[in-house]
Amino acid sequence: LDIRGELALLEASLQTSEGSHSGRRPFRVEVDVRLGTAPNLLELISYGDPRHEGCPIFLHCAMHAGVSPDTATEGRGSGNGDVSSMQSFLLLEDESGAPQAVPRSKLLAWLKQSCKGRPCPVSAVFLNSCDSEGIASAFVEVGVPHVVCCRGKVFDSACRLFTRAFYRSLANGRPVYAAFEYAKELVASAPQAGLRSEADKFLLLPQLEDPSSADSP
Repeated sequence: LDIRGELALLEASLQTSEGSHSGRRPFRVEVDVRLGTAPNLLELISYGDPRHEGCPIFLHCAMHAGVSPDTATEGRGSGNGDVSSMQSFLLLEDESGAPQAVPRSKLLAWLKQSCKGRPCPVSAVFLNSCDSEGIASAFVEVGVPHVVCCRGKVFDSACRLFTRAFYRSLANGRPVYAAFEYAKELVASAPQAGLRSEADKFLLLPQLEDPSSADSP
């Protein structure tokens, strides 16, 4: 993962938020970089950011996700040891910096315990990783209003193009749904023909029947 490159991309995309746009009140974005550990994630989900109480929090996750056999169901299928189901996982870091694969079921249990019936302080999550749709649904289940994710494998260049357009749109005052649709359209009309089909792999959850209800975080 090119974390420094992704951070530079985010900072450049958000620069335009310093002034007003279309009559909107000016606002400032502060980028806070934290290691992708379970304690950091759960603390943010539980308490938000005490330094900016009441401000919207947009959690951008630059980490790997994927799908693997669900070991809890292994061997329960046809009786010959077949795996009967697959489960999404999110790859965090442990206290020593080694990869820690967290299956969706465990992540969901952690998130529910952290929220404990309270409104989730996180306004939106962007899972900038391949195969992140299953993990995204766990965040939706605990009440995160907007979750951007990817279905299947996505080219890095498509992710960069989408990310730049999405955050630049948000910074210029577009609501989440409009920024998402704009970023998808930009990928779909990319000069490189091989990138255009990648646009449909970006998802915004939950999928809304009324896009006007997808307000900006």
